[in-house]
Amino acid sequence: MVNFRVVRSLARCVVVCALAAAPAIAAPPVLAGTAPLGYTFADGTDGFTAPTWLSANAGDPTRSTTQVAPGSGASLALPVNLTGGGFDQAGADKVIDNFNPVDLSPYRAVQFSVYAPMPNISADLVFNDPWDPPTGLRDLSVGWNTITYDIGPNSADFPNQDFSQAKELILRVVGRGVTYSGPIYFDAVQFIPTTSPVVRVLAPQPDDTLAVPQGQAFSLRAHVTASPGRTISGVAFQSAKQSGALTGDPATGDWTAPWDLWREGDGVATVAVTATDSTGVATTARATVLVQDSQLTVHIVQPAFDQQLGGRTQVVAQVHPDPRFGLPRVRLQTGRDSLPMELSAPDANGVATATARLETRSLPDGAASLKVAATDRAFTVFDVSDVLVQNHRPDWDVVRASGATFVAGHDPLRYVGWNEYELFTRTDQTNQHVQQTADGTVLAKGAVRTW
Repeated sequence: MVNFRVVRSLARCVVVCALAAAPAIAAPPVLAGTAPLGYTFADGTDGFTAPTWLSANAGDPTRSTTQVAPGSGASLALPVNLTGGGFDQAGADKVIDNFNPVDLSPYRAVQFSVYAPMPNISADLVFNDPWDPPTGLRDLSVGWNTITYDIGPNSADFPNQDFSQAKELILRVVGRGVTYSGPIYFDAVQFIPTTSPVVRVLAPQPDDTLAVPQGQAFSLRAHVTASPGRTISGVAFQSAKQSGALTGDPATGDWTAPWDLWREGDGVATVAVTATDSTGVATTARATVLVQDSQLTVHIVQPAFDQQLGGRTQVVAQVHPDPRFGLPRVRLQTGRDSLPMELSAPDANGVATATARLETRSLPDGAASLKVAATDRAFTVFDVSDVLVQNHRPDWDVVRASGATFVAGHDPLRYVGWNEYELFTRTDQTNQHVQQTADGTVLAKGAVRTW
């Protein structure tokens, strides 16, 4: 099979994202919906306490009917003592089920109401054990405020978090430069159910680098939860080169399938997992990874990135063959043209040197990409170096007036009068996720793109 991989980043790139949809494939029903979850304080404090390690707490919370949210009959009154500090914290803690893990996957959001007696108070909801605050506090207006946090798989409030093992939550308030001693009121805490299946890809994780021995497959695994009142009828996966059904475990809600990475080929791959429920509603989650089964590597050492070339020049690359598949064939590609490169015998470190003479006068002046590709019995691997070709002197013309217009040589200028140009500074950028450019170049997570 022929596949593509690269180990070097480019300065000029266009990222290609190919995300495939996946058909649903029938499987045994699993994971029925979950009962409503919330706290209204109608009969008491619903088990909320005031942890002493939140320094602005001033006593245990109590049920109150003095100040309640609109439409409610009771609330939770939390005594606090805000002393004018920059970050005075108080909060009411709730152990959801005696510290037993609770799967919150069937819920898309959590919402609660909080009463602020004065300005400069903020609030949030923190999951605990382990400590997991949202990305930001919410500033409160004086009076009742309704706050909602997204806890779905693609949540911006809790990015990359898995709420299938939740144990504890804290309704937290923070005073900033506020002096106040008295109650803060909480009310109408509710988890809002999702109406679609919830899919979390557990393996692989986004941006993982994957490799398996030849003849083996990677174990694709996803946790799937149905919305309340529904069941999961099927889970399927699809990538660029294969698709299949996942098998479910009713006890855990995990679904698994073998994923043939060697069939996928080296390079960036995206796998999509789609779950369909008993009403036909489907949800898809994706993970983009770097597949790196080949041990063949290529690295261009000459010319260097952004080097100016003219006339005949030597192109040199270091090639480390994959011992399982013998010495590769190596070619130099420039646009549509290709020529073979001579490959030396590997040295004591197993590295061979590929060389070729390139006549740059066959290329147009300007930016050019030189690609050195090595192909063994299983893979094709390449590296790319961007260079500048300069074989001709640039044409220079003096701008002069010609009647009512300006001309450069004999060509009229497109713009007449004052022209303003903004000079900008390009800075190096660190790649946040594994990506692949239009020419197949892999940009690994953490790779620095230089300008």
